[in-house]
Amino acid sequence: MHLKTFIVIFCCAGLISCTPQIDTRGHVPSPDLISKIKPGHQSRDQVITILGSPSAIGTFEDNRWYYITQKTESTAFFEPKLVKQSIILIDFDEGGFVKSVETLDPNEAKKISFVDRVTPTKGKSLGFFEQIFGNLGVPIGGQ
Repeated sequence: MHLKTFIVIFCCAGLISCTPQIDTRGHVPSPDLISKIKPGHQSRDQVITILGSPSAIGTFEDNRWYYITQKTESTAFFEPKLVKQSIILIDFDEGGFVKSVETLDPNEAKKISFVDRVTPTKGKSLGFFEQIFGNLGVPIGGQ
């Protein structure tokens, strides 16, 4: 009787762990709010009031604001897959008013590769057992 219960619980846990997790990140402005942004009518402050802070501001051109949304799906221990992405670009003129509102094609976005280097630090690198016993107050290796 207990073995059957264990098997049922094990199978249910296995099925639940395979349920995909949906994760939405970034700024998700509604289309109604975006339609309120008209070139020449709103200032930067008014855009922030309507849409909130942008996800990113252009590094070399602070007149470009990006509102980025990404929806990913991950199952169990697999890498998350990008399901949907939207990028809204709001360009401002020199006076700080909206010059244009564009929806960018996510397929034209550049893939950025992160550097895997580790910054070295001064000091001694401790091994596993040195860390464990060091936390207990036992000096190892002449500390």
